Amino acid sequence: MKIKSLILIAFLGLQSVHCGNQSNNTTASTSNGSSTLSHYTAKLDWQSALAARTPVTAKLTFVGAAGAPAQSVSDIKFNPWMPSMGHGTSTADQRITALPGSSNEFLVTGIFFSMGGDWEIQLTATVDGVSDSAAIAVSVP
Repeated sequence: MKIKSLILIAFLGLQSVHCGNQSNNTTASTSNGSSTLSHYTAKLDWQSALAARTPVTAKLTFVGAAGAPAQSVSDIKFNPWMPSMGHGTSTADQRITALPGSSNEFLVTGIFFSMGGDWEIQLTATVDGVSDSAAIAVSVP
């Protein structure tokens, strides 16, 4: 009985160490995507570690085709979609807020991935007067 208990305690200890190291290795990252009409590039800079079932935050930056910051951005729609499963996730708690003093940078809060795996951010926006769309690949641990 004591040996079984010691084995169980050792196993749980190893699981705890492994899980701790795994979460520490997950850091903020960048995902880039180009629009389908090549009018702009959308860049995501994750402000918090990507995780399933936990709201995350990203800075969204729009750059024009010539590489200069977009002068005006409106009508932004930010839709997480999981192509392999054929579904998206709730956007009810998402907020897209312009960063003060910037015409092309936004903070997107409340991004929720319902499960780990390969996702795609389906993004539409009107950038410098032209409506366009982009798809940004995201891998959620």
